[in-house]
Amino acid sequence: MTAAILLIALCAMQRSPVAEDSPESQLNRLRAKMGAALRTLPNYVCLQTTERSGAAKSNAKLKALDTVEFEVAHVNGGEMYSWPDGRLFAESELRKRLPFGLVGSGAYSAQVTDVLFGPETQFRWVGRETLDKRATVRWDFTVPQARSNWTVGEGKRMAQVGAAGSIWADAETSVIVRLEARAEQFPARFPLKAVTRIIDYASVRIDGGELLLPATVEDRVVNVQGEININRSRFGRCRAYTASSTLKFDPPGVLQAGPGETRDAPVATLPPNVQFQLALDGHLRSEGSVMGEAVSAHVVTDVRYGGKVLVPKGTPVRGVLREFSKTGDGLTSFFSLTLEFSEVDLPGGAVPFRAQLRGIDPPMEGLFWLVASGAGRMRMEHSIRGRSGENEGPNSEITLPPQPGVAVLMFMHLTSFDLIPGTRMTWVTSGHAAK
Repeated sequence: MTAAILLIALCAMQRSPVAEDSPESQLNRLRAKMGAALRTLPNYVCLQTTERSGAAKSNAKLKALDTVEFEVAHVNGGEMYSWPDGRLFAESELRKRLPFGLVGSGAYSAQVTDVLFGPETQFRWVGRETLDKRATVRWDFTVPQARSNWTVGEGKRMAQVGAAGSIWADAETSVIVRLEARAEQFPARFPLKAVTRIIDYASVRIDGGELLLPATVEDRVVNVQGEININRSRFGRCRAYTASSTLKFDPPGVLQAGPGETRDAPVATLPPNVQFQLALDGHLRSEGSVMGEAVSAHVVTDVRYGGKVLVPKGTPVRGVLREFSKTGDGLTSFFSLTLEFSEVDLPGGAVPFRAQLRGIDPPMEGLFWLVASGAGRMRMEHSIRGRSGENEGPNSEITLPPQPGVAVLMFMHLTSFDLIPGTRMTWVTSGHAAK
């Protein structure tokens, strides 16, 4: 009798580790760890660098389109965005900041939350696999459209879709390693036929603590015409999100008194019809330029208004390369840049830079820019000097409303370009409210 009881006890001891390591128990541990990590996730911000590429057909060779940098903040469970080193994050959709090209968001927590904690997510145990030389366990999953929070689309056509895919967790720690998802249940006559996302996770140290965050994300989209677009994103410079990240344009700047002048009241906005001469501080080249990179200039000469120095010589003006594209090859290349100068960094604080570009000097072969021509239109100009020394340029107009602080530059029929430090730009303040 004693031997029989001992045999039963030994069998029970042998079965218990198997029960603990069952697919269901491992999935429960994964959910528990990710749930705790998401509940205690602090507000943080990371620099996201996205390389965008595409091809006319899914079987054609991919062509690099551009590289975009912006900061994404995870705040109270949501995402906010800013250009790198920007001091104002906005809760607006990322698509509004990147009006063209493939855009993806929600990789920080929304996707994994939808999969792991969705009320109707179905899991199927696959087994053990080696992933990037790491021992992992894998489950396949499906999320029905009615219970999914995944939204995809092209242009203005957006739709909620279902999801199917796989998740991998470390075989020893039950920490998520990768999530792959593909969109399913597209609406009828939808412009997309395939959308996939791959998220790889890694441990990141922020404020002395270890956080599990996305390290890389790949979004792949194929539309009904067979065109393919791919975004490959990586994250870095992660840090705690603090209140200083939302600093706005206050305190206002201060009028600087010149010789024999008195100091005037603080400046909240720049008055209209005041001319600024700015000079670029760094290079803007055809090779290596990244959308979202910081662009800075400085005031060349004192800006006076009402008998006083409104903005002293040398004052920095901060901006960003908002858009950058290239089309064609060789001598037929066409480059387009959109610079956005947002603030004048006065000693008393930043003031919004609301001005319109009037001209660029010195003349550069192939350089054109747009200037406001009234009634919501822009006129193309350039500054190629003829033998007489006079400027010549086309007067073609396009329907494009001018925006304060925004300069649209074009280089035509060139293989490369370089806007060198010291390149001068003439701006005139508009006094319009920022859009």
